[in-house]
Amino acid sequence: MSAGVEEGRMGRLREVLRPKVLCALLYIQTVMRVRVRLRREGGAHRPPYGQGHTATGDLHLTHRTADGRRIPLLQLLGAERRWPSLYEPRLVALSAREFAFIGFERDGLAWVLQQWDCELL
Repeated sequence: MSAGVEEGRMGRLREVLRPKVLCALLYIQTVMRVRVRLRREGGAHRPPYGQGHTATGDLHLTHRTADGRRIPLLQLLGAERRWPSLYEPRLVALSAREFAFIGFERDGLAWVLQQWDCELL
């Protein structure tokens, strides 16, 4: 079999498979239901006990573009109340059912450090 015939078959195979693969990538979505507790307020550390800011929702990682730079953004979707987004999140702790992210949130005109302690539900 000549190289041109083989290349033609592979091209047709790619054309047939590509839409199916793209559809699978677009429709597969993993939902991670979590309870999140904010560990900082205005950038200042809060103690892990007592009345804290908590919410339950679905963890969602997306990106925003600003000044030509792609910035990762962690959101809590479906929360029962308004919840701040966490910019440039970094995973800093991980166990079987709990994990923590640290990143930045907007507080008025300033960017402050924030930590999310998450419990998998």
